[in-house]
Amino acid sequence: GEQYEVGLKYRPTWMDGLFTVSLFDLTRRNVVTGSYGAETQIGAVNSRGIEFEAKANLTDDLKLTAAVTAYDLEITEDSDASIVGNTPNIVPQQMASLFVDYTVPEGRFAGVTLGGGVRYQGESWADNENTLKVPDATLFDAKLGYERDSWGLDLNVTNIADTRYVASCKGQYTCSYGEGRSFKLRAYAKW
Repeated sequence: GEQYEVGLKYRPTWMDGLFTVSLFDLTRRNVVTGSYGAETQIGAVNSRGIEFEAKANLTDDLKLTAAVTAYDLEITEDSDASIVGNTPNIVPQQMASLFVDYTVPEGRFAGVTLGGGVRYQGESWADNENTLKVPDATLFDAKLGYERDSWGLDLNVTNIADTRYVASCKGQYTCSYGEGRSFKLRAYAKW
């Protein structure tokens, strides 16, 4: 492979935050292509894109994290000349996420954190011929946490609506569903 990347990080003085942006151009050679057990290692794929991430403490108790990725993907070489110029399968060309959490600073519920977020996965192709499209999906997540002194608990729920969606396909008959609703409980201590 061959990769070029340039990035910029910015930490403003007027707020508590960090913003990053990167541009990249990556060419991978000898990419596995084909499907249904007839895979070959011939071809090249070019991925150009931009990634942006923002982490900001809007107040001492309100935090925001956001990210956006946009790709321009292209098959640039293959033994099957009919797919050269197409978009490779599996990878969505856009992804985005936004998450906000609030920690109660004082009072009866001091230390309780409530959070919520949204994740977006753009459309992708199921085949390199670009005839079968995998639809986009929007998922919602939530967090409930509690921290006191040097210990805490977090309950994270991903895909809270239990949205049934296809994460990716490699051909018409080989698709993977995305993860359904899941609960993750974490206990921790700091010292």
